[in-house]
Amino acid sequence: SGFIAKESVVSTLEVLLGGAATILGPVLGSCVLWVLLTFVKEVMRNTVPETLISSNQIEALGWVIVGVALMCLVIFRPQGLLGDRKELAFHA
Repeated sequence: SGFIAKESVVSTLEVLLGGAATILGPVLGSCVLWVLLTFVKEVMRNTVPETLISSNQIEALGWVIVGVALMCLVIFRPQGLLGDRKELAFHA
């Protein structure tokens, strides 16, 4: 169902954000993801008038903004916040 798919994606994002090869990475990733998502949605609710964008659209746009931020993280820091760049190196 929709809930299981959403939770699966959120869990994957948390691991990606924190760093998969560390113990504290997913914990940090879940905290950062929650804070980032809550912050973005609250800022938009307080700054964007209700006549311009609805509450449901703010929820969706919040996920879009967090998605773009995570894409930037994967591009510029693919090992996550706590990961080590040496883990990504291929050993011949």
